[in-house]
Amino acid sequence: MEHNDSEDRIPHLGLEFNSDDDAFSFYNNYAFTMGFSVRKEFCNRSKKTGEVTSRKYVCCKEGFRAPDQRDYKTKIPRAETRTGCNAHMSIRLDREKAKYVVYSFNATDNHDLQNEETAHMLPSHRNISAAQAYEVDLADDSGIRLKSAHEFMGKQAGGMGNLGYTQQDHKNYLRSKRQTNLEYGEAGAILDYFEKQTLKNPSFYSAVQLDVEEKITNIFWAYAKMIIDYSHFERHYIWCCSSI
Repeated sequence: MEHNDSEDRIPHLGLEFNSDDDAFSFYNNYAFTMGFSVRKEFCNRSKKTGEVTSRKYVCCKEGFRAPDQRDYKTKIPRAETRTGCNAHMSIRLDREKAKYVVYSFNATDNHDLQNEETAHMLPSHRNISAAQAYEVDLADDSGIRLKSAHEFMGKQAGGMGNLGYTQQDHKNYLRSKRQTNLEYGEAGAILDYFEKQTLKNPSFYSAVQLDVEEKITNIFWAYAKMIIDYSHFERHYIWCCSSI
């Protein structure tokens, strides 16, 4: 990233970055000093090379939430957190310079900003450090429950507000770790086994659920006997209910 200490701490048109990740890091740091959180709104990629050609980073309060589609009986709807804030920074690839250049920037927020004491707990600024990750791993390997481990680490930090991440971040970290630990060899062996069972018995059923990053999140399988047993149970249950 090109630096000019006098003005490059604040986004401005023409500011250049070596990568879109550098641009996000820069805008996120700027947002931290201002007291708001950011998210990535869209990303355009080249159909030929797959490289990022443009991106837009916005305030986390940009836009408005879609109407609540949950059960109409819901008595306590989710609180509205968006305000239609238009603060953003957009970049696009300059192929001649091989740089990402800021072509649109809006510094105006339409909501209250956080101070330095609380800004670190905003979504895009929360972070589990390497040292904290080691403690999280150690607690998990020792069989300590997530809630207990998180509360203990909060006490060590002098309060949850000083920890720098939430219990949900703690949970997400462990989930990601477990998905990563399911190496391709292990996942491949499971899928290979499912394929062989299907060839032996067409009644064998299996399904794999993936997340947005195409990592395995859930695996389900059922042998022919299990399917038959369940069908018997289902018929018996329906007969019992109809006889009441």
